[in-house]
Amino acid sequence: MFEHHTGELTSDELESYLDQLAAGTVSNDLVFDDMGHGALDLGPAEHPPEVVAVTGPRRALLRGSRIQTYAAVPHGDMMIAGCFGLLRGVAAHLPEHAPAIEEALGPPAFQNRV
Repeated sequence: MFEHHTGELTSDELESYLDQLAAGTVSNDLVFDDMGHGALDLGPAEHPPEVVAVTGPRRALLRGSRIQTYAAVPHGDMMIAGCFGLLRGVAAHLPEHAPAIEEALGPPAFQNRV
């Protein structure tokens, strides 16, 4: 995963970062040196993602892209999607907390393949 300020990127640059992410070649130094916050490289994806969810006020950067996207608006607020994602991650990796999280957020829309 990586975090970057989309105000610093063109559509082509964002597509390039996403390609690098899927290939496992995006690096923390590359993203950070390009005015982003950084990246966590866990290696190449075994299979391309079925869904590329995009959030944030500049998600239109990928409109018309060759990358198929889904404009995610979890619980009606795209600006705090990361918070909901972190909770889903806790539920997936600490199953004892899943019932409380799913009671608050509802069942996950997409099942992860961790």
